[in-house]
Amino acid sequence: MSQLAKVLVITGASTGIGEATAKHFAEHNVKVYNFDVKMPQYQHAQIETLVCNTAKYDDIKTCFDMVMSKEKFLDYLFVNAGVHVLSTMDETTIEDINRVVDINVKGYLYTLKCALAIMKKQKDGGVIVLTGSDTSFIGKSAMTVYGCTKAAIANMAKSICIDYAKYHIRINCVCPGPVDTPLARHCAEVSAKKSGISFEEAWKAVPKGQPIHQFCTPEEIAHMVYFLCSDATPFMTGASISIDGGYTAQ
Repeated sequence: MSQLAKVLVITGASTGIGEATAKHFAEHNVKVYNFDVKMPQYQHAQIETLVCNTAKYDDIKTCFDMVMSKEKFLDYLFVNAGVHVLSTMDETTIEDINRVVDINVKGYLYTLKCALAIMKKQKDGGVIVLTGSDTSFIGKSAMTVYGCTKAAIANMAKSICIDYAKYHIRINCVCPGPVDTPLARHCAEVSAKKSGISFEEAWKAVPKGQPIHQFCTPEEIAHMVYFLCSDATPFMTGASISIDGGYTAQ
């Protein structure tokens, strides 16, 4: 059993926002279990990776069973694993639709189903944070499939907060704008190819849409997730918090 004070399960913590969040919690004496389809390139004594395809319920259930065989409590959950597709509907393949929905919607629901059953039995419940997007609130060109999954994620937080408040479970959703991650860089590469411009031009154009003309860092999202899980926010549940440089305020 972990000798650390708290336990966090996080999906998709091998890179990007997930990696930054896993490290931030670990630095604050939290034992972190990373459910990811690939192993991380970093190593940390307090972060344990369990190989998991979050599009598969059996994978997720097995990983939660492994965690709870070692731990007494599940204090925090950060559902973060996700994929993106940048294409209009006529360009989007059926395979694209299934992949994005399987990971961004079904994967979230599977993870929540497992975690809520655990937290419901705990005296002090638990805290859950989901990764949404600025597209949880607005539409964007060539992001129909991705955007509808992120809107669904924001609604999960609203609905679950109502059903599980009586079990002392809080759930909120962080909604980032452009964050400097491998996923964002891949999207810029795809956009550059479609537009016939260089990656550098496409990458520099992204933050120009924000009133604050810069990218967010994964660490800033990590700090927000930690804040939402902390004792500083006991009355906060069902919220979707924009971290987008003012983009959705326009």
